[in-house]
Amino acid sequence: KYINEDVKQTLKLSDQQFHSHWSKLLPDLDTGRISEAAFWQKFVKATQTNEPLPEVSLFLREFRNHYKPQDDVLNLVEKLDESGLRLAILSNTIASHVGFLEEQGIYTHFPVTIFSHEVGLAKPDPKIYELTLATLKLEPEQTFFVDDRAENIAAANALGMHGILFESVTQLQEAISELGVTV
Repeated sequence: KYINEDVKQTLKLSDQQFHSHWSKLLPDLDTGRISEAAFWQKFVKATQTNEPLPEVSLFLREFRNHYKPQDDVLNLVEKLDESGLRLAILSNTIASHVGFLEEQGIYTHFPVTIFSHEVGLAKPDPKIYELTLATLKLEPEQTFFVDDRAENIAAANALGMHGILFESVTQLQEAISELGVTV
């Protein structure tokens, strides 16, 4: 949301101008059908703003400013990795965010990374879950999937995965334990 507000303020857009074009163009960026530069070119043209784009990516500027690693989550991931589980990141994201998070070492414990902009698919499309399962060489019932969006959990559950809606680290640890995974 802070990125949205930054874009609206920087480009001097009304809520209506912003929302009527943002949601139409973002899926193409998320799935890599257009580059970030092409996204901004189309967005500026569609909104008819006369404001110049800053040199720093509007997607990255506020993302960097607001990023705070959740150490308790990262500690849990490290324990899961040490336990021998095959871990993967499945993320609807863009290249600039991935680059920044790589610099922060966020993906260290994830040997498999499936990023929407690289594979041309985005959650909750079942195909991106199937790609992840195939890459991990696991059946759906052998996996659990954690996300903070209910629609993504529903899609994982529909394929037979064990979906866990993330609310807190404590809740996540309990849900994982209920699946028989010791952390």
